[in-house]
Amino acid sequence: GKQVYNTEGIPSGGKEVITLARASAKTWEWAQMDMAIFSMWDKFLDDSAVTHLVVQYAATAQQACSSHQCASGFQLLPDAGSIRGSDDATCCEPAPWLFLDARSITSSSGSDVSEWKDSSGRSNNFAVASDCGTPKLGMASWNSALPVVRFGISGQTCLKSEVAHSVPTSATFVGVVSWRGDGGNWEPIAAVSHDRYWTVRMVYNTRELNMHVRNEQVPRVGVELSKPYVFAARVDGTGKKSYMWIYDIEEGVWTGKQVYNTEGIPSGGKEVITLARASAKTWEWAQMDMAIFSMWDKFLDDAAVTHFVMQYAAIAQRE
Repeated sequence: GKQVYNTEGIPSGGKEVITLARASAKTWEWAQMDMAIFSMWDKFLDDSAVTHLVVQYAATAQQACSSHQCASGFQLLPDAGSIRGSDDATCCEPAPWLFLDARSITSSSGSDVSEWKDSSGRSNNFAVASDCGTPKLGMASWNSALPVVRFGISGQTCLKSEVAHSVPTSATFVGVVSWRGDGGNWEPIAAVSHDRYWTVRMVYNTRELNMHVRNEQVPRVGVELSKPYVFAARVDGTGKKSYMWIYDIEEGVWTGKQVYNTEGIPSGGKEVITLARASAKTWEWAQMDMAIFSMWDKFLDDAAVTHFVMQYAAIAQRE
C-alpha cells in the first residue's frame, strides 16, 4: 500500500539519539522483527528516488540470480552472480539462436580465422567456404584489449554457416562492428540469399545500413568509417514491420532508429548464412571488424533489444 497525509512536520532544533527496535525510553514499546537494511536521508526524496531505492533493496533481499533456473528460451544474465532475484524478469534474458563472439577465438592476433564457433550452445558454427577469402583475427582499433574478426583485408572474405538453416519469418540481429573502409557493392554484414529472404547490408554506394527484406531499401541508418557501433536489425513477421537501430559506442548515443512496413520474410526457406559478403555475389563484400554477431529466430521487443545493445556496448569498451 501507499498512503500520504498532511502533517504538522517535525519540530526544529532537537538533538536526539536514534533507537532501533524499541522506543527511546519506554521499554515496553519494542518490536519482534528481523532487519536486513535500515537507511536514512536527512532530506526529502521524491517518488522516483524512493521507488529506485525500494526496488534496489528488494533485489538485495533476494538470493543471487546465479541459482535461478530460467524458463525455456531464456538464459541467465552474464552477471547473474552479482544480481539478486528469483524470477525470469530479473535474472534472465532471451537466449540467442546464434552467438558469435571474437573473444572465444583462441588463436593469436594476425592469424587466419578459418572457423568461428557458435557460443550459444546450439553449434551453429561458421567456417571459410571454397568461394570465400579468409578473414583474420585482429584487435579493435577503439579498444586494444578486444578481439575482432577482420573482414575484407585485401578483397572479399567471408564465413558461412556450416549447414543450411530454416529461414525464420521473424528475426533479430545484434552485433558490434566497425567499418575500416568501403568494400564492394552493398557491403553485407550478414546475408541469406539475394533479394529473397533477408540481408543486413549497406544500401548501394552509401554508408546507410539497411534491414533488407526481399528487395526493400528501408529502414536504413547512416554510419561513418572507423567508428564502433552496435547495430540492432529486426523483422516482425506478424506485425509486418522491419527495424534498424544503431548505437554509437564511443559517443554513447543512438545514431538513429528507423522502422518501416515490410512484406516480411517469406516462409519455407532453408539457407546458408554468410557473414561479410553476399551469399553468391563475390563483389558484394564488407571491409569491417566484427566483435560480436548474434541472432534470434524471433522478434525481440524494444526493451530486450535495448538491453542487448547496452550489454554489447559495455563489452566493446571493457579492458
